[in-house]
Amino acid sequence: MHEDHAVDQTKPLTLGVLGGGAVTRLLYRPALADQRCRDLFQWRWVADPGVCDDLQGPAELVPMTYDAALEQSALCESIKAVIVALPHHLHRDAVCAALSAGKHVLCEKPAAMTLSELDDMESAAKASGCVLAFCHFRRHLAAARALHDVFQKRLWGECVAVRWFEGEKYCWPANTLNQIRRQSGGEVIYDIGAHVFDLLGWWLGLLTVQSCRTDDRGG
Repeated sequence: MHEDHAVDQTKPLTLGVLGGGAVTRLLYRPALADQRCRDLFQWRWVADPGVCDDLQGPAELVPMTYDAALEQSALCESIKAVIVALPHHLHRDAVCAALSAGKHVLCEKPAAMTLSELDDMESAAKASGCVLAFCHFRRHLAAARALHDVFQKRLWGECVAVRWFEGEKYCWPANTLNQIRRQSGGEVIYDIGAHVFDLLGWWLGLLTVQSCRTDDRGG
């Protein structure tokens, strides 16, 4: 990390959030508003061209796109880090723009739509000297941690096959149709699949996916 991007750990980390959709409303807003988090983070603003008054919290509502927000000096200079909570197909451009602006980045899953996009993000992180991290919260679940120990210690021997089921009704209160538009990365492989492959890689090691089939919209 470059010295000018170092974080003073004696002060709350100042944050901007790119995207005011469901994940920001339902997860980041209550977490960042909690006093235990406010001692660690200061949520300065959330940028979204369609942001509305129902996103109330300890932050300024900025009705503009992510790139416009990062280009506005007053907003950009007020923060040290950015949370990218945008539709999947915008992750690469938003992450690279934030890193180029000298901001540390936490990006929602999936990291990117393609391997080349991920390469671009990795290169931008190295060039900036900033931290780039991705939000895979399922690793913190007790069951996921327990299974990690099981696989790492070979308590059940070698894993030879995995079958995965996600059976609950899909009812995520998305603001737009990007969750189902294929061009926006709104397919099950990018949504639930990002959790599945992250956990399998964490438990079992580097994965080489030969083929994949889901029963989403007929399979």
